[in-house]
Amino acid sequence: IPSDVVKTRVQSGVCETTMQGFKQLWREGRGMRGLYIGAGAWLALHVPRVALTYVLYEYMRSQYLAAIYPRVDMHHWESSAVGMTCGAIHGFILSPVDLVRTRLMVAGLPEM
Repeated sequence: IPSDVVKTRVQSGVCETTMQGFKQLWREGRGMRGLYIGAGAWLALHVPRVALTYVLYEYMRSQYLAAIYPRVDMHHWESSAVGMTCGAIHGFILSPVDLVRTRLMVAGLPEM
């Protein structure tokens, strides 16, 4: 998670370099805590993303195989098409959570 926080801050222009990002997070976040800004939002994004991807893929795969019944397996291009469709669906569903995660990582910790 620390590398994801630094990467997000460098890409958004908050920091110029990776090393500057780590140093700034360490100072602003009062040590290790700064490196884990947005960890809850990161978990809230990635755990459902993985679960949704597997469940959705298996469901869509079984429905597709039922539609083309005599065959028992899909070609590579069919499997890729099902996977891309699942990725588009879970991207649409989880985009708001990803936005919150990114904003938390860029904003930093509130002052105490």
